[in-house]
Amino acid sequence: TLTYNDVTVTMGTSIDVVGSSIGNLKYTPETNFNGSDAFNWNASDGTSVANSNVKLILTILKVNDPPQLNNIEIEPVAYSLGDPGAPITESVIINDVDNNFIHSATVTITENHSVDDVLTMPAEANSNPDVTAIFDSGRGVLEISGKDTKSNYENFLRSVLFSSPVTGTATLSDKTITIVVNDSIDNSNEAIRIVQITEVFPDLDIVNSFTPNGDGVNDVWDIQNLQFYSDIRITIYDPNGTKVFECNDQGCVWDGKLGSKDLPAGAYLYTIDLNNGKRKYQGVVNILK
Repeated sequence: TLTYNDVTVTMGTSIDVVGSSIGNLKYTPETNFNGSDAFNWNASDGTSVANSNVKLILTILKVNDPPQLNNIEIEPVAYSLGDPGAPITESVIINDVDNNFIHSATVTITENHSVDDVLTMPAEANSNPDVTAIFDSGRGVLEISGKDTKSNYENFLRSVLFSSPVTGTATLSDKTITIVVNDSIDNSNEAIRIVQITEVFPDLDIVNSFTPNGDGVNDVWDIQNLQFYSDIRITIYDPNGTKVFECNDQGCVWDGKLGSKDLPAGAYLYTIDLNNGKRKYQGVVNILK
């Protein structure tokens, strides 16, 4: 577009010039255009015009535009500790009007990072041997580096998985994960996704002996922190491998009996399976008499 004194000039328009200056005539290229452009002009002294037009040629130099990350999901990722890795995004789009290649991406757990949290890009998601993905667990940063197309980098980012173990230090919290890509010159905007830790599974407090003698002290074998689990399977066997006790609820307590019969002193093997294998325990509890 051409403007004179901020008014658009259309083809064939006459401009009245005060004095001999047309310094307020301005050219603006189309957004993101680079290359050559031109227009013809002529002038009149009020009586006649010049014998021929003059062609003005302009060269528009390319200026790098930073890449843009768009279309990332708004709703949080719900994650239960110990679950398989969950994608941090399945829809992010990379836009870069003047560059079809991305050189790196950084995915960072910026809030509520636990040293046991993991960000991974599965090897099968990358067919380019020049692209590598390295996770720094101390900082919670996954660095993806190597030149590849925007579409391939979109696939890389859509393959990144968040996971955290049952036995880790994570608590019920919202973790903020940010994504930035770079086109070798500029960083993109930050795309943000929230991961909600919906369940944590603390370690059980299990005693290894009790004295079921009816004195009101240490008469039963009970377990602390079962209330954090929804699926509970506890089984106890005598030294011969005979099952003497089983329980499937948060209030599991064993009084050292098989039915109403007192069992002899000795070592009894227990197995505990919680939330379909998210935590498992096996050990020995001793009846003392």
